[in-house]
Amino acid sequence: MNNDVWTMLGVIATAASAIASFIMAYLTRAYVLKTTDMVAEMTKTREETLRPYVVVSLEVEGKRAVYLVVQNIGQTTANQVSIEFEDDLKNIAQESIKELAFSEPIQTLVPGWKYKTVIASSERITEENGYKMKNKAIVSYCSASGIIYKESYMLNFLLIRSRRWCCCSPFLSLPCPR
Repeated sequence: MNNDVWTMLGVIATAASAIASFIMAYLTRAYVLKTTDMVAEMTKTREETLRPYVVVSLEVEGKRAVYLVVQNIGQTTANQVSIEFEDDLKNIAQESIKELAFSEPIQTLVPGWKYKTVIASSERITEENGYKMKNKAIVSYCSASGIIYKESYMLNFLLIRSRRWCCCSPFLSLPCPR
């Protein structure tokens, strides 16, 4: 074989090696991008799983006492928990629940803890006594990492008045549709 053939074979081998290197670089880049997406998704899932979840609900104790309950059902501590009501919510003495119990934020609400305040007896919760049968509660709080959350819950007093609530579940509120 002469030098021209060897030179041609060398050029072909070099070109094949360059093409293979380009393909490997492209595949490696695609793999890195996919791995980055997977890590970002896993981080987001972990943050959503390990965050505080503060809910506002109504709870009936015994057959009569109705409480407003603020509870952290999440995995981590909620800080600076504040509550607003669409319409002012009053207790049996017609005092503002916001002013009595929530004028200042709840500094820390650890997982599983609940903060309760009595509203009235179930028979007293009527429109004639100044109660709106549905009232939106808006809760805002932040996580230990500083992420601020804001959620709405509809407090439905009609369920108490009509006695159609389930005795095995004392929570009488549903998240508001977004």
